[in-house]
Amino acid sequence: MKSLVLTIIFLFSVSSIYAQVTPEDGDWASKDTTLFNTPEAQLMARTGDIDNLNFGWPNNFDPFSGNSTPWHGYPWAVDSTDPGGTDRIMVITSYTGNPPYGQDGYTSNTSRPGNNVQPVVINFPADSVGVITSALLQMFVDDFQATVWGASYEVYFDNVRVPFMEAIINGLVQTGPIGRIISTQIPADVLYLLNDGELSILIDDFTSGAGDGYAIDFAKILINPTGISQVGTIQGTVRDAGNSQPLENVVVVANGLARDTTDVNGFYQIDSVLAGFVNVKTYRSGYGSDIKTVLLAAGQTLTVDFNLQTPAPQIVNLSPAAEAVNVASDAVIRVDFNAVMDTLSFNNANFVLSSEDSTLSGQFQRADSFFIFIPLQPLPLNKSFTARVTTGVKNLSGVRLASDSSWVFYTFDPTGVTDDDIQPLSFILQQNYPNPFNPQTTISFTLEKAQRVHLRVFNLLGEETTEILSGLLKAGKYSVQWNAAGQPAGIYFYRLQGEKGSQVRKMVLLK
Repeated sequence: MKSLVLTIIFLFSVSSIYAQVTPEDGDWASKDTTLFNTPEAQLMARTGDIDNLNFGWPNNFDPFSGNSTPWHGYPWAVDSTDPGGTDRIMVITSYTGNPPYGQDGYTSNTSRPGNNVQPVVINFPADSVGVITSALLQMFVDDFQATVWGASYEVYFDNVRVPFMEAIINGLVQTGPIGRIISTQIPADVLYLLNDGELSILIDDFTSGAGDGYAIDFAKILINPTGISQVGTIQGTVRDAGNSQPLENVVVVANGLARDTTDVNGFYQIDSVLAGFVNVKTYRSGYGSDIKTVLLAAGQTLTVDFNLQTPAPQIVNLSPAAEAVNVASDAVIRVDFNAVMDTLSFNNANFVLSSEDSTLSGQFQRADSFFIFIPLQPLPLNKSFTARVTTGVKNLSGVRLASDSSWVFYTFDPTGVTDDDIQPLSFILQQNYPNPFNPQTTISFTLEKAQRVHLRVFNLLGEETTEILSGLLKAGKYSVQWNAAGQPAGIYFYRLQGEKGSQVRKMVLLK
């Protein structure tokens, strides 16, 4: 989008601004909507009306199709009744009038404080949902151009930085301006942010000074989704960049949701990918992660090929170790790699330390092959902590881990404390053995009072295989299922952890 262009003539036929009432989204004219048991999810909550920034949609245009809108004019008058952060031009906080690489029209044709960045806040009745096992976020975004103007966006959910969203936002090139839907899964380790029935989404750049403005038409969250019809297919071939040979057993993941593994010819195909901007990531030990952001329309089959470099650094030591117990409150976190890292590209976007209900701030000390994270405050006692190092990269010459890595440690002994508030009623193994094998296992328990609960499965080595549920639960009886398909036969342990302790039960898996 050129900064000299002040007005763009509309060359398309615009239908009514509020064109529809649909079972998935209700009345598109509504500025805040919550629906239960829609065709897509147990609960849908949306903030912002679905109106293309008040310009209206072209005839027969579906904003959920993954297609881009035609160009539209700018600037525009903001409707004061629109929710904060929607239907308005916002210019990044670090912009001070001297952008290093020029500026877009959104920046040059608006001014402070009217174009200050605002969060988008989605509210919904969380207490009516029960256990939140998964969630999707959809946003209709407009005119993001980080790679054009040199922006470096950060994304925060409830003041918790979420690198998985940054990879998508920083890969967008919406010159025009044009709008398009993005859809992504909310990772399990930040699902707890939804338990209070509010999600604040902040997208901003605090460092680059770039002249990049953007807009958001609406944001929509799907709690415990059941199915979305607007999907396409992504396929391609993964090769070794050194010898051009196809690579087998490379895991390819689209937006953290759908995935496939390459065959002997290096080919993969991922069906039922949510339409819109798609972040496609590869994993294979020794090769590291490559990431591409592509545009997928509903019904489209898109080819995305990869050429992977080797070797990739891998984590060789963690401190505190995975499943470490009684960790001291003054502990620091150290991560060692088997190769020298490009530390200039390895910043705090690649590491997150969180407890059950918050993310911890801290300082980093870096060296050639390791880094240390020092929490600003002592680690709270009687808590479990999740540390995550991601494969997020600023460029392919920077950090390239073999895969995402996360581990859990405790400032208490979760296996040595009993909790009267958690009383497992039974562990019902719904299996017919030795044959045929039924992988569905039902786990039942009761809570005498409301509390935050984690239910995880571990193998005989103490390695976590599955997190079955995590969240704030009401008092009452619960039954959840673990699908053991794909797990080898052997001994497993369920650990049900509450706010005061946990209980463990053993299961022998036969096939």
